Amino acid sequence: MGAKSALPWQPLLSLLVLVLGYLYLYVPDAPKRLALGAEPAVAPAPRESGQATLKPDKWDDLFDNYLGEIPEDPPLRPTRRCYADGTCESMAQESKKRRREEDSSLSPMVTLRSGVKIPQLGLGTYQAKGSRLRRAIVHALKKGYRHIDSADLYKNGEDIARAIAESGVPRKDVFLTSKIPPWSQGRRAAARSLKKILDDLDTDYLDLCLIHWPGSHETDDDLEGQRMRRETWDVLVDAQKRGVCRAIGVSNYYRKHLDDLIATSGVIPDVNQFEMHPFLVNDDLVTYCRNKRIAVEFYGSINPDGLMDHSVVRTLAKKYGKTPAQILLRWAIQQDAIVLPKSVTNHRIEENSQIFDFELEDWDVRALSGLNRDEHFYWDPSDVV
Repeated sequence: MGAKSALPWQPLLSLLVLVLGYLYLYVPDAPKRLALGAEPAVAPAPRESGQATLKPDKWDDLFDNYLGEIPEDPPLRPTRRCYADGTCESMAQESKKRRREEDSSLSPMVTLRSGVKIPQLGLGTYQAKGSRLRRAIVHALKKGYRHIDSADLYKNGEDIARAIAESGVPRKDVFLTSKIPPWSQGRRAAARSLKKILDDLDTDYLDLCLIHWPGSHETDDDLEGQRMRRETWDVLVDAQKRGVCRAIGVSNYYRKHLDDLIATSGVIPDVNQFEMHPFLVNDDLVTYCRNKRIAVEFYGSINPDGLMDHSVVRTLAKKYGKTPAQILLRWAIQQDAIVLPKSVTNHRIEENSQIFDFELEDWDVRALSGLNRDEHFYWDPSDVV
């Protein structure tokens, strides 16, 4: 006798069990919908534009407090803009171009310890006056310079003020530096000098004010000179607190002068400006200032006799396709210095600014530093107590 045939309802029963198992496992509302007497499910109303979707209760407070209302989906933004002449450019390129136009300064910025930002490239004005200086400043500002270094000793403040006004560049966009002269050391003399500087420059504040020299021309007594220097510094500290000077510092100060100033006042200068170039390399002073977070400004970077004609400088100029002056300024920039090249010639003003598009190799920096002779071409503060 043959095997008993399967009943016809067994395959259907097996299929029903599989379907019910799937519904219970993967469709959470299935038990409710399958229960006898359950109301039929109602489809949710279509979402109107801008209407917030419902969220579980436990998330409501979080979204309300931190995200606010859920906005509509933002419209697609165009990625290209086309002009009447048929040319097109990406919106990203246009945005970058607009930012470049807004930031007309051609120099990187250095943040001083007080938080003030100073352009790393400035225009020096030593021994420059009159119409030649005014034309030079106007040209420099039009080409993107935003930092002018001056001093009461240079006697050119009125020319600088006139040039800034003629340039059309707002005063607030120009970083102005001046210096208290050696014959104005001491509390009263320094205060009078600062007022005169502000009057000559036709401004009610300085971005940076320096003490020009650690000694005083008013006395030969070393102790009296120290006392007057400290009083001058107190005037600048007070001027910074009052907003008359945004940043304060010194010029031609060696370590011994800085130690004395910091020890007696407790205030560290923002800046120390001193002579430095490959014929006068003062790495110890640079390191000291760096450790104290004192920004260094180099003057005389390109002017020492014979420096730009030196064979090492000439060879590097040829190697990098730059002028000797650009090589020497770049040497200073790579030591994190602020540079202040002085010129009243338009093409040289422009050349001196073209120092941020290349970098000297390490051995070339060392080759230039190896020219050191410890030779001053300007003021030597070594003998000032």
